[in-house]
Amino acid sequence: MKIENNFIMLKFISKNLNALHRIRKIILFWVLFITYIFFLLVGPRVPDNEQEKYCVRNFEINSTLGHSMNCDSADWILNSSNPSRIFEPESIRQTRPAMIFTTHYLSKFLDIFYNDKEYPKTTQYVNASGESNFTYEEFNPKIVYVSYLIINVLILISSIAIFFKIFNFSILNYRCFDHWYIWFANLIICNNTVNQFLYSPSTKFFNILCAVITIFLSIKIFKNQFSKFINYITYFGLGILMLFYASFFITFVTLISLHFFNRRHDQVYKIVYEMIVLTFIFCLPYIIWFSYIQNLNNSFYISNFTNYKFIIWIFEFYKLNGLILTIQNLFLDFLKFTFIFLKEHYLLAIFLPLFLFIKNKICYKDKLVYFFSIFFSFIFICFFIILGHTPSDIISILIIPFAICLTNFFKNNQISFFSNSATPIFIIILGIYNIWSLTKFGPYS
Repeated sequence: MKIENNFIMLKFISKNLNALHRIRKIILFWVLFITYIFFLLVGPRVPDNEQEKYCVRNFEINSTLGHSMNCDSADWILNSSNPSRIFEPESIRQTRPAMIFTTHYLSKFLDIFYNDKEYPKTTQYVNASGESNFTYEEFNPKIVYVSYLIINVLILISSIAIFFKIFNFSILNYRCFDHWYIWFANLIICNNTVNQFLYSPSTKFFNILCAVITIFLSIKIFKNQFSKFINYITYFGLGILMLFYASFFITFVTLISLHFFNRRHDQVYKIVYEMIVLTFIFCLPYIIWFSYIQNLNNSFYISNFTNYKFIIWIFEFYKLNGLILTIQNLFLDFLKFTFIFLKEHYLLAIFLPLFLFIKNKICYKDKLVYFFSIFFSFIFICFFIILGHTPSDIISILIIPFAICLTNFFKNNQISFFSNSATPIFIIILGIYNIWSLTKFGPYS
């Protein structure tokens, strides 16, 4: 009986070891993910006397852990704790209400477990001009902060899932992680946007989602894989995402351009009619929000135009310098955008030697992936240089279409150098890039 029990135990252990062996790569992938986002908390990176220079506010957890939080983050937290602030006539978050409402209701849920009896509370303070003001907070700021962190992590995981879907893989299938090239998805977290804004309440993370979702939807729509109903749902969903962050206008422009291309053999009036319908569906969520605020305040405050001269700067530059110099300036800004990306991500060159070990003649299958990755990059750069807003965290988003192109290339081209050791060797290279990305300074805007 004892021998039989030992045999059963050994069989059980062997079975579990085999199961662990099969899923070891998916475990390692997510361990790298968790490790990266944890070590981003080693800090703060910015010296206390340079907080104003880099527009950050340092917070410390202990002697080792802390973060240099973006200077706008406190305002995001206050708005989420008291969403009525965005209904005020000159609320600077009025153009992006969805994140505030989302984190507010998530905070309401989390507060059930935290139950801080000091909140809600109203704090009185005196501003620079000597006037008394009151700040209402429904939740402890820690609760709201965690809500933003949860949303950011969900955006990262969703972006990785869509990245996998571009190549017909699934993050839920452990076998997909056996393909070493899909691990380029790790670059979704190794960039300046994540470095600064994972632990800084904001909406900047939606640029990451915008990149992968634009490329994914472009391929699907170009191949006519969506029904008319799904098309309408897609445009309406993008309209809702516009209430989170304006970069989803890039997705809209890309998809509506494809619609025109796909229907080019139809009669012109049918194409125009369909585009008007899709545009209206896309704009509908924002029209509703805009109309509500306009009716409430007799105005709609867009701080980016008022305070930062987004888009308006082009007209002012044109009046002073003329058309030729304006076009030249935009072209130089385009080149500068690209150059800054290459300069700040120079260690991407660590992956270039892989091209030297292509096994056979280079294959360029799945050209749509390349095309839409490049097309997104072009539209993305144009969008932000026209806005006149090109901080480092925005520029770093180009790493995502870059990673998609690399994945597609190595998916269709075998490397003889790696042989059966492809995954472990690639993980070592990727690990080096992770460490470099973790330890470099910045970015801060």
